[in-house]
Order: sequence, then C-alpha cells, then structure tokens
Amino acid sequence: MYLTSIPNRNSPPAILLRESYREDGKVKTHTLANVTNWNPAVVEAMRSALKGEFASGGDPVSGEIFGVLFALKQLADRLGISGALGKSQEALRVLFLVLARIGHAGSRLSAVRWAKQHATADILGLSAFDENNLYGALDWLAARQAKIEQRLYREHVKRAGRTPLLVLYDVTSSYLEGEQNELAAHGYIRVVLDNHSAHISKETLAYLATRPGRFEYVHTPKHGSWLNLIECAFSKMSRTFLRHIRVNSIDELKARIMKGIDEINASPVVFRWNKFDLGVA
Repeated sequence: MYLTSIPNRNSPPAILLRESYREDGKVKTHTLANVTNWNPAVVEAMRSALKGEFASGGDPVSGEIFGVLFALKQLADRLGISGALGKSQEALRVLFLVLARIGHAGSRLSAVRWAKQHATADILGLSAFDENNLYGALDWLAARQAKIEQRLYREHVKRAGRTPLLVLYDVTSSYLEGEQNELAAHGYIRVVLDNHSAHISKETLAYLATRPGRFEYVHTPKHGSWLNLIECAFSKMSRTFLRHIRVNSIDELKARIMKGIDEINASPVVFRWNKFDLGVA
C-alpha cells in the first residue's frame, strides 16, 4: 500500500491510499480510500509508516483493555445500578464486583488480577485495591442493601412507568447453569423471600396466578428479621474457611463446609437479644 497525490486543476491535490497488484502479467492499482480530508500530520505519519521509516526496536507494549469494562459500565448506568450504589470508593468497588461477575466470573483474588488488565481507574474512577478491599466492599454493601434495593426499585418504576410484576432480589450468592439440573426435575421454582410489599403486591399475586404450579412462594415470618443471620453465616463462611479454596469435587466441597461448621460449633457465640418481646403474657 502507498499514498499518492493526484493533481486537480483548480483544487488541492487528492490524496489517495492505494495498493498495486498483478493481473495477467500487468501491474494494476486499486484505490482503497480517499484521505484528502485527513489532517496533514496524520497523512505524513501514514506515509512514513507505509514506507517503514519509523524507528524500530524496543519491546512491544500493550495498554490496558478498555472496551469490555466500558460497555458493562454503560449498561450499569442505563439500568440505574451505578446511581443506586453511589460514587464513594466502596460503592465503586461494589460496582466493579458486579461488572467483573459478568465479564470475568472468577474469585475475588482473580478479579484483582483481572482489574490490573483493564482501565478500571479511567472508566470507574477506582484507586488501587486488593482482595481485602473487595471483601470490605461486600460488608459495606450488606449494611446498605435495603436502601440500594429501594433505589433500584424506584429507578425501574421511573424508567418503565409502572410497577414491576415480579421483583427478585439477592440472587448474587448462587445460580444454576446448564440445560439440565436436579431442581428442574421438580417442575417448579421455590422462592424463599421476606414480606416486602413488592413480594406480596396484587400485581405479583396476579402474575403468579397465571402460572399455576410453576412457582412456590415461601415467606419468612413477619417480624423475623433475625432470620437474616443466615446471610451473616454465608458471609463468614466465604471470608474464612471457604476463602480462596480449590476443590476437585462436590463431595470435597461438602466435606470442607461440614468441617468448617464443626469448627464454628466448637466455639459457639451466644446471641443476647435486647428489647425482644414475643408478646406472650
């Protein structure tokens, strides 16, 4: 390929990007692009590059990856996730975890390595962090979960112009993949959730009525907030004896979990409830 200037009678010369080739023993040319309107400095840089005049040497350098995280960030902005979380460093780390779950789907430690390959500072405004910062971000998120869910709900209503028929929250801990799984054999989906107004609204119940036998709703008892301690247990497990582990089978994972539970039960922590009244005379 090369650049050539074609004179114009009453206008500046046309600058064309061309390539030459042989056909039937004759040399022919083919115009690839008209770059007349390019900045002259860019044209000269292109001309030098095509001639091989740039200095060679040195190791090849690859910059940080930009596209993946940028596209996911735009999606999070459109869904209202970025706005619901906020702009603090803790909020931005939570946002990174959400985006990394989609783009990387690895552990917290591997997410830190993944972040070093991507333009997290330019796209998210994040300062340097390690896996301990990410676990701290999860604690920050747990303390603000209800408020963030309300913000997401209000953003959805504002964007859609109506209340949703079904709202599913707190699906970050586990998921199912594949075309076949053991739960599918039961033919229904069991959903355990609290008594949030969106969960028991007329719209939700009306939708469930259109899918008889498909969903089984199991509501936790009203005024049973202490049941959320199971979330604390899951969090403690992930931050202690399940942290950074690698297992070769489900049986090995089960054995590790049961061993960790036995260790916890060996030194139990007794919870003393204050201002707790069952209303029993």
